[in-house]
Amino acid sequence: MSTRTEIENLTGFYYITFTCYKWIPMFSELNFYDRIYHYFTKLIEKGETISAYVIMPNHLHFILFHEEENGKLKSLVSNLKRFLAYEIVEKYKSTFNHSRLVELSEAITEVERKKNQLHRVFENSFDVKWCASENFIIQKLNYIHNNPIQPKWNLATVPYEYPHSSALFYETGNPDSGKIPLVHWQQRRWQEYDKV
Repeated sequence: MSTRTEIENLTGFYYITFTCYKWIPMFSELNFYDRIYHYFTKLIEKGETISAYVIMPNHLHFILFHEEENGKLKSLVSNLKRFLAYEIVEKYKSTFNHSRLVELSEAITEVERKKNQLHRVFENSFDVKWCASENFIIQKLNYIHNNPIQPKWNLATVPYEYPHSSALFYETGNPDSGKIPLVHWQQRRWQEYDKV
């Protein structure tokens, strides 16, 4: 599974994005949000720290603090996508959405089919950016939280009203305001970061 940017696997904050195939709103179509929270919780149990997120109808952005000793970040994100993809296909099967399954199946190339891949749930690549400064984190945090209020989406009038986002946590500071345990990015140690 390719990435749009090369991952160096340094200890630090990473901004991560991946998108459903052809921007199909699979997360909202299947009301799949709880399963994403489930896998976020699994990442936390493995020692990762999630500092921000937004789950949009067809894509996901999150900021994660990754410790180098926890393994390769590319594998972690690839596994997350694989587990989510499997469950999405199973959910489409359980809802008898044959047309969607056919669409996802027809997107598979012959090479992929020979590797036993049956459905394309996500775009092949995902975006991972190492957050090299506080300014970059703040920029991505604002982007994440403002995503649902963009006219294109119009999912909320203010960021903290959107339920599938860490915006309420950042608005109130209440650690119980979200569906998963979050750690404010300022509480995480910066180690070798240059503060810009």
